[in-house]
Amino acid sequence: MKEREKSTSGKEGLREKFLTYEEIDALIESSYDGLYITDGEANTIKVNRAYERITGLKRDNLLGRNMRELVEAGVFDNSVTLEVLKKRRPVTIMQSVMGNKKVMVSGNPIFDRNGNIILVVTNVRDVTELVELRMKLEESKRLSSLYYQALLQQEQYEKVLENLVAKSKAMTRVIQQAIKVAPVGTSVLLIGESGVGKTMLAKVIHNLSPRKNCPFVKINCGAIPENLIESELFGYEKGAFTGALDSGKAGLIEMADTGTLFLDEIGELKLDLQVKLLNFIDERIFKPVGSVKQKEADVRIIAATNVDLKTLVKEGRFREDLYYRLNVFPIFIPPLRERKEDIPILAFKYLNELNKKLGFNKRFTQEVLDYLTGYTYPGNVRELINIVERIMVMSEGDDIVLSDLPSELTGGNPLNYKYMKDLDLKDAVGMFESEFIKKTLENYNSISSAARVLGVHPSTLLRKIRKYHII
Repeated sequence: MKEREKSTSGKEGLREKFLTYEEIDALIESSYDGLYITDGEANTIKVNRAYERITGLKRDNLLGRNMRELVEAGVFDNSVTLEVLKKRRPVTIMQSVMGNKKVMVSGNPIFDRNGNIILVVTNVRDVTELVELRMKLEESKRLSSLYYQALLQQEQYEKVLENLVAKSKAMTRVIQQAIKVAPVGTSVLLIGESGVGKTMLAKVIHNLSPRKNCPFVKINCGAIPENLIESELFGYEKGAFTGALDSGKAGLIEMADTGTLFLDEIGELKLDLQVKLLNFIDERIFKPVGSVKQKEADVRIIAATNVDLKTLVKEGRFREDLYYRLNVFPIFIPPLRERKEDIPILAFKYLNELNKKLGFNKRFTQEVLDYLTGYTYPGNVRELINIVERIMVMSEGDDIVLSDLPSELTGGNPLNYKYMKDLDLKDAVGMFESEFIKKTLENYNSISSAARVLGVHPSTLLRKIRKYHII
C-alpha cells in the first residue's frame, strides 16, 4: 500500500511539472527574442510581444493569416516556415520585413507521433543594427583604404617631384597618371616632343614599380645604325656576323630581364624588327642573331615617341598590331611652351644644381626670369637646361642680367639692360615699344593684321610707325 502511494505520489509529482496553457503563454510572452508560431499548414497561431517590438508588426494583423499570403502581400520577402515545411528540418534565413527591417529567423518543426509537422516555431532576432554596423565597418575599412592609398600616392608624388618639376596642371596630371600605372605592369607609351622628359618619366615609372630593384635598360631606336639594332636588341651568338665577338653578346632585352626595357623613338624601328618585337611582346621569347635556340625574358615595355604613330600606321611605316600592344596606357607629355608655370621652377632647379657643382653663387634677375618664361623652347626642357648652363658660365657677376642671355631668347634685340640702364622710364618704354612693333611687322604682311595682333586700331599703329620712323 505504501509502495502504491509512493507510486501515486510520484505520478502526482510528474503532473505538477506539466505547464498550464496560461503558463506556456506567459513563458512565450516573456522571451526577449521574437517568437512566431504556425500550424502545420503555415497558418499563424501565436506571435509574442517581442516579435511586435522587433518587426514593428501588430499580432492582430498576423494571427490567422497564412505565411504564403503574407509573402505575396509583401509583408515578408520570404518565409522560413515555408522552408521548414518543405525541407522538414530546422532552417535559418535572413528575412526582410516590410522591405526595410532585417531579421534573422530560425524555424524549427514539431512533429506528431506519425511524423507529421503540427507546429513550426520560429525564433526571430533583430539584425538591422548588426547589418548597419557591418556596413559602417566596411565603409570605415573602405575609407581607411582610400586614405591609405591617398597617403601612399602623396608620398609617391613627393618622391617623383625630387626629379620632376610639376607646378602646372598639365604636368601634375602626367605625374598622377605615371603613379597610377607604375605598379600595374602594363605597357606604357610616352608621347611628346623631343626634350620634354620622356626618359626621366620612364625612370620614374620604373622606380615606383615592383621592378624598381631590377634593371632599367634604355635603347634609342633612332640612334643605333639599322644593321646593328637587331643584334643590340636581341643579342647575337658567336660568329653570327663579321666582327662579332667570339663570346657572343647578350642583347638589351636579355639584360633587362625582370626589369624594364625603355624603347625610345620607337617610331624609328624598321618594319622587320617591329615583327620580331611584336612576337617577343606576345610570347616573351626571342632568338639572338645567329642562334637556333629561343630564350625567355620577363620585361616590362615602356616605349616613347615624338611622332604620331597613328600617321605612321596609315602610311604603312608602323605595324598596327604593334601600335596597339604598345599603346595600352598612353601618357602625353606637353611641351614646355604649354606649361609656362614650370619654367621658373625648372630654371631655379638647374641654377641651384650648377651653383653647387661649379661653386658659384649666381642668381637670376626678374627681367631674366621674364625672358626665360616667355621663350618658346623648341628643344623643351633639354634646351632650358643648356641655356641655364650657358648663361651661368658666360655671366660675369653673381647677378645674371639681360645682356647675359643668348640671342635666341632676345631675338638679337639690343634692348637689354646694358643699353637701357642710362635711359629714363619714358625713353625705355618708347624703345621697347619701337622694337616690339618692328618684330610684329616682320611677322605680318599688312598693317591691319599687325594692328589686330597688337590690339590697337590701324590708324594708331600708323601713327606710332611714323613716330618711331619705322620703315
